[in-house]
Amino acid sequence: MRIKALPMVLALVLLLGGCAGGALRRDADERLSDYLAYSGQPINSFPFFRLDGWQELSPTQLVIWSTAFDAYLVTVRWACPELAFTDRLGVTTTIQTVSTLDSIVLRHHELCPIGEIRPIDLKRMNADLAAQRAAAKAAGSSPR
Repeated sequence: MRIKALPMVLALVLLLGGCAGGALRRDADERLSDYLAYSGQPINSFPFFRLDGWQELSPTQLVIWSTAFDAYLVTVRWACPELAFTDRLGVTTTIQTVSTLDSIVLRHHELCPIGEIRPIDLKRMNADLAAQRAAAKAAGSSPR
């Protein structure tokens, strides 16, 4: 009896794992579309004194905070699969500037050349999020 139940349990685990993976991908896609909605036209470079934070959005895109108030959507030239798994990240710079001539440096010194940089309007993004939260609170529901 136990042997017959094993394939059903394995199928259920695989099915649930696939659902969770889909939900995670949808969340990443949502985050990417949110940042894209607030990103400006491509720029060649931005001032960079230190890495204040970063968030991987896809194998080719991430957000880099150079300060708490300045963020940039960075697209690398080709997929960097380790980007999703790295716990350390660096950026090559030239005279305290990051440009499309620089690279993202991953944990094992893997270089991911920067292809495009777009500034993110964090002030507008945060104002819109605050307005959404206020509207959701007024409506009696929680925002996403």
